[in-house]
Amino acid sequence: LKVPYTEIDWVAYMQEIEGVLGGEYNYSKLKGQTGPLVYPAGFVWGYSALHWLTSNGKNIQRAQLIFAGVYLLTQALVLRIYVKGKLLPAWALFLLMLSKRVHSLYVLRMFNDCICMLFLYGSVNLFIDHWW
Repeated sequence: LKVPYTEIDWVAYMQEIEGVLGGEYNYSKLKGQTGPLVYPAGFVWGYSALHWLTSNGKNIQRAQLIFAGVYLLTQALVLRIYVKGKLLPAWALFLLMLSKRVHSLYVLRMFNDCICMLFLYGSVNLFIDHWW
């Protein structure tokens, strides 16, 4: 079963970033096709990098590959939390990787939440290892 890329927010994200890259820093004037920019500066920095890496947001396939990497790294961090916490039997860890919804959020829709979750689970792993 192959599910195609679904445009929901990617174009709007790129439009918002283009405003910032064009020199506009007033949030009330930064808009995309879905409305005004409502995300913090970390979003702007991260998606500015994605804008550059994806040929001004036009290379969707490259963006999907980047998000696939984010997805795999996030999955590894989540699995590590479960393994370190000894919360599940080993066979149950496989079930964590079956979610079509998570795959859809990361690779098909490329939502900004995915990058936030990478940092969250990375932080939890650092706490588990007493790196605070």
